Amino acid sequence: MYSPKRLVRSGPAACAIALASAIGLLGSAGLAAAQPCTLESVAERPGQWSEGPPDLVFARDVASPARQAAILKRIEPIAAMFREAYPEPRGTEAAGYASIRPGDESGARLVQEVLGQTLRIADVPVPYGYNSLYKTWLCPERTRQPSLAGETGNWAYVKVNSLASLLHDHGELEIDGRRVQELARRIGDLRGETLYEAWTGLSYGRALVFAHERRYPWKPVSQKQYLDGIADHVQKTFAAQAAATDEAERAMEERIAEIKRTMTGEMRERIVAEMERGLAEVRARKPESDARMARNLDEELGYVRKYQASHSEQEMQQPAIVSSGGTGFRGFTEESKGGHLVVQVDPAYFRRDLAPEAAQLVVLLWRWEGATDENGGALYKASDAWHTTFERRFPIDRLRAMLDR
Repeated sequence: MYSPKRLVRSGPAACAIALASAIGLLGSAGLAAAQPCTLESVAERPGQWSEGPPDLVFARDVASPARQAAILKRIEPIAAMFREAYPEPRGTEAAGYASIRPGDESGARLVQEVLGQTLRIADVPVPYGYNSLYKTWLCPERTRQPSLAGETGNWAYVKVNSLASLLHDHGELEIDGRRVQELARRIGDLRGETLYEAWTGLSYGRALVFAHERRYPWKPVSQKQYLDGIADHVQKTFAAQAAATDEAERAMEERIAEIKRTMTGEMRERIVAEMERGLAEVRARKPESDARMARNLDEELGYVRKYQASHSEQEMQQPAIVSSGGTGFRGFTEESKGGHLVVQVDPAYFRRDLAPEAAQLVVLLWRWEGATDENGGALYKASDAWHTTFERRFPIDRLRAMLDR
């Protein structure tokens, strides 16, 4: 956790400003005590920016101490962009902090995965970025006095060399030994950039992606690749289930033999009789179980074969877009109908001839709250004002220019 602190300046002028601010705050506190707040008043309440210490708890996992200072310098202009995008918080208190830490989809781990080898820290791009949050002022029903929310769903981030919130696992499916994932849905554009509906844990999540020459670090999986992968995965899954059943039967036989060899007396006879009854039941059910498994396998493969038979090879070179995760194929769909593009990380994207701290991929993410309780009016108004201002003012051209080519 971080502990935000107010942005401060030094000098006589700053002292005068601080004194005036303190007097103003005292006056505001007296006014608040005299006049109960309303949803409208807290939604318009002026806020401030705070800057917290950088999150470096796991920084050593991705960057040597000597590089961390240089990376923090790279983050400073990014932090300034957030304050520029929302310079005068209204109905919220804004805070931000730099971060250097690995993630499940960090550039470093992606490179390790796709190259299939363990690399030294110096060989992979370092994931880092800037996180900002915007807590909403509320007007509790009980006190009718302004109260700052303890938690917030209003967040914005810049993630460098990371695909966090853009990719989502697609079951356990692999093609050519590499994991298959779903890409965040493309839902339009924002100031000329493709707008993604990112996985952020809330209903409202958006992202922009800045990459080398607009060549992204993922490659679409074709329908043919996907169907071949599904068929292979389904057959291997059913074969593994059958093998597990056979292994369980063999284990029961071995256990019975062991008991006969190591035990004597009435206890042995009772245990052996009970286990042999269980083994007989397993064997009696096996033909029906095998037949049911075969029917299920044929049914699953039937969906694949039917699609393959009714579409040409050329048609099946189109990108695979699916409506849900998992490994049961029921047809393809479109992104406009809620589908997600199936992709694999491109091992050739991340260049190894650049410095580890080079910004090879930059992702801008933001999410916001909806109206969910008696303070819904204030939450919605302040959250909506924040994210609409953020989307309109954030200097995306400058962020794109930070890419190291």
